[in-house]
Order: sequence, then structure tokens, then C-alpha cells
Amino acid sequence: MQAGREEVWLALADLWLDIELDEPWLRSIAAVLRNSGLGRAELERIFH
Repeated sequence: MQAGREEVWLALADLWLDIELDEPWLRSIAAVLRNSGLGRAELERIFH
């Protein structure tokens, strides 16, 4: 199942929360990015 762009944006937004993200949370973010079907360059553009 491919994650949509909105799911990628929401997952990356978690990185700016004022809380400490634990390993399971970071793994879930990575899973969304991996399942998005988007290339690394596109994911970096969305991140920035």
C-alpha cells in the first residue's frame, strides 16, 4: 500500500513536535516514507 503525499507531510511534521520521539515512533515515520513510493530527492524536497 502506498502512502499518499499528505501522509508523508504528516509523518514528517512529527519531527518538529516539541517532544522526544522514541524508536517505534521513528520507525513508523520511516515506514510511511518507505511505503510512499516517492524517491529520496522528492522526500527531501517535501522535508525541506
